[in-house]
Amino acid sequence: MILEQIYKYSKEIDTAKALISKAIIDEITNEKSFSLSVVQLADKSGCSQSTVSKYIKNDLEIESYRDLVSILNKEITRYFEDKYNSNNFEENSSAIVDDLTRTLKKLDSTKVKEAAQMIFSAEKICVAANGGNVALKSEIEHKLSQTGKFIMIGTDWHQQSININFMKKTDVLILISYSGDKFEMNKIMDKALEKGITIITLTGPFESKIKSKSTHNFQVESKDPKYRSFSFTARVCAFAIWEMIFKEFLSMDVITSDVIDAWKWEQSN
Repeated sequence: MILEQIYKYSKEIDTAKALISKAIIDEITNEKSFSLSVVQLADKSGCSQSTVSKYIKNDLEIESYRDLVSILNKEITRYFEDKYNSNNFEENSSAIVDDLTRTLKKLDSTKVKEAAQMIFSAEKICVAANGGNVALKSEIEHKLSQTGKFIMIGTDWHQQSININFMKKTDVLILISYSGDKFEMNKIMDKALEKGITIITLTGPFESKIKSKSTHNFQVESKDPKYRSFSFTARVCAFAIWEMIFKEFLSMDVITSDVIDAWKWEQSN
């Protein structure tokens, strides 16, 4: 996506690419759309019009400024919430079913088995998530603890980060981040990478270090915007991915008769 490329250029230091990229991002962040003319973008970035034109053609590899505006506004709808005030029952139902179906169809069964084996073999497991992903974090911890796995509980990202200090290469970090851009999750990811810990990630359809540097990444095929206040289909799809991994995990004879008997006993009271 062009926005991902622009974001990367914005991190450069004292370059024209960084100045123009930051100006574009600032406009999109404030307006949730992009309608600046080439003259306005040049003025906003402090660069000449010719420099802006070269940036578009040579660095972004887009033929014209008009094409850039068109591409940006199409991508913005994938990045920012824009339809939370609209509501149609049939469309809502179709969106959930469609995204869930696409997610499961693209799920690699081999990767699912490998991830399940990693979790099965791990001595310690830390699940890292914040915001709306905490619900899935709690579900993963609850199910794995029922099978006797050693779960390192962390109620906030600081504790989740501290947990990494007590883990080793044979342990597993399960990290959940739809955008892949959250500062807190990237800090935890960096610590895990330094220690060589196995990392299983669940992310959205966006490029990120969290996705590219993980041992195994599972992609949520949701049409939810990258940056939004609420999850619509993304959470449902992420839960489905986890259930497939956990189902494979259960096939490894981890449920003992003691666990089943205890469950029966709980149900009878």
